[in-house]
Amino acid sequence: MLKNLQIRPEQKCDLTQIKHLYNHHIKNTHVNFETQPHTDAYMQKWFSQFGQNSRYQAFVVIQGGDLLGFACSQKFKPKPAYLTSVETTIYLAEQAIGQGLGKKLMQHLLAHLTIQDVRAAFASVALPNDASIALNKSLGFKQVGHFSQVGRKFDQFYDVIMLEYLFT
Repeated sequence: MLKNLQIRPEQKCDLTQIKHLYNHHIKNTHVNFETQPHTDAYMQKWFSQFGQNSRYQAFVVIQGGDLLGFACSQKFKPKPAYLTSVETTIYLAEQAIGQGLGKKLMQHLLAHLTIQDVRAAFASVALPNDASIALNKSLGFKQVGHFSQVGRKFDQFYDVIMLEYLFT
């Protein structure tokens, strides 16, 4: 059971732990379509997109100084008419999976996005990933698309589904 958890906005001091968690998923799973681990320089640039009064926010969950996960909203597409849409991402450390932490973290992110100029949030899920689909659906996301064999990693093709959450 996870105790004494803190969910807070991401800070620069979190970047090393975020990088390690993210790189673990890049190197070992198909759920992230990056193929090369991120560097410190990349993480600094990545961090610069977030702000507390912005559509693009990032939150971490910490226990005793250890980062157990992060969730963020980022630009959905580069064209200006898409500005009120974001893409959400969440990653958890292995010891945090299956304990309801992902739902708490995403609820926190979505609650903060309700006060921003955001109309829709999208989640892309590489298949298979029943846990991520269940998490997103439990939060009110609905599947709106299925893309066949759009990502290749570890010499295998993967389908991706798109889920949508509309802020009302």
